Amino acid sequence: MFLSKKTGKSIKVHFLKIGKGARRSSKMAQKWLAFDPALDVEVTIDGKTMVLNELVNKVIPEVAQGQGVERAPFISMAAPFCSELLLAGNVIINITVPAAVAAAMGKASPADAGTEAQAAGIITAGIPGTKAKAEAAANVARETLEVF
Repeated sequence: MFLSKKTGKSIKVHFLKIGKGARRSSKMAQKWLAFDPALDVEVTIDGKTMVLNELVNKVIPEVAQGQGVERAPFISMAAPFCSELLLAGNVIINITVPAAVAAAMGKASPADAGTEAQAAGIITAGIPGTKAKAEAAANVARETLEVF
């Protein structure tokens, strides 16, 4: 909506694929979304649709080198959404809260709850560190209930 208002054009952006390890096979690239995102995006500008498969690892480098520059406006419309998606790893509430609830309910130990919550959060666990924070929240939840 914001981009449509700002540009005066009808803009639609739809992620077709959100995955890890677009270019690299290292453990880190395979585990953490933000280190090597595999993104396929469909962008529509005023009724003209373009599918940008392998946006980060193929399309952007090609356009930067002058190949297929007609894709540039579509990349520009997709970029803010991709940025938000990849920065979502800094907001881990949907990792910490499920871990805390699971531990508080006795469904899992804080360590197991942290591990499971991190594994489930492909987008918000896009960077390292979520397991430790989730486990800490789970410990606090469990300890709080033990007091009562």
